[in-house]
Amino acid sequence: MLTIFSVPKPFEGHVGTIQRNAIRSWTALEPACEVILCGDEPGTTRVARDFGAGTIPDVACNEFGTPLLDSVFGRVEKQASNDILCYANADLILYPDLLEAVRVAASAFASFLLVGATTNIDVRDELELGGLHALRARAAATGALRGDKWIDYFVFPRGALGPLPAFAVGRPKWDNWMIWRARSLRIPVVDASPSALVIHQEHEYGHVPQARGARWEGPEGDRNLRLLGPDERVYSLANATYLLSASGLVSRPQTIRRRLDNEVVMHEWALPFYRPIRRTYARVRRVLRL
Repeated sequence: MLTIFSVPKPFEGHVGTIQRNAIRSWTALEPACEVILCGDEPGTTRVARDFGAGTIPDVACNEFGTPLLDSVFGRVEKQASNDILCYANADLILYPDLLEAVRVAASAFASFLLVGATTNIDVRDELELGGLHALRARAAATGALRGDKWIDYFVFPRGALGPLPAFAVGRPKWDNWMIWRARSLRIPVVDASPSALVIHQEHEYGHVPQARGARWEGPEGDRNLRLLGPDERVYSLANATYLLSASGLVSRPQTIRRRLDNEVVMHEWALPFYRPIRRTYARVRRVLRL
């Protein structure tokens, strides 16, 4: 049904622990999913063997050794056994309700991008299957949703999005570009947040080369921002066209302003004319609130 692929960090210390938790959850899904680990970070081959996952070790990397998204997605699209693909960050714990969300989206649309919010929770220990089920209840009760600009997984049919720019994996803004890309191609974007609980295991960002700030800023992030293009491409879950809840798939209500924003960003020649209008509108709203 589904091929799940990811680009793990080295399987060392706390990051290694949470990545093993994530991959254990993927390989336990039913119906069974194909799992592919990309890159050649230490421990990847061993963990893939332990969990029965496939590997694609020879992906293109930048000068810092960080895999590049165009290479990863291109190689997976050629090798995957299934036509529906799911990129997931290697710290995500997935449950069967995500598979149900994929089934609904695939039944409704020939082409789509399915995304959703993830729930932050601190996990320190390696968990067996019983622990993963208990963690779901704890996350539902005490976990905190990440912001709508933090998109950690993407489900789409093979070839739907076309070639990607050479974004560095795990650095800022490529995830926002993915939603913009789908919208620019007029592909339905389905937000599965209300129907699929996906856990993001919290971690530090000490792996980022030449980092600035508290997270992932640095030269790789700067390059990703250049590849992103205009700031207006920083799309979020709020730009999804459909919501998938327990009651089914529904069109997401959008204000006139958001619809206009979307249309202008899809026709970027209009941005220089539209930006002053939007700034004026924002100033007028601030004045009226006073």
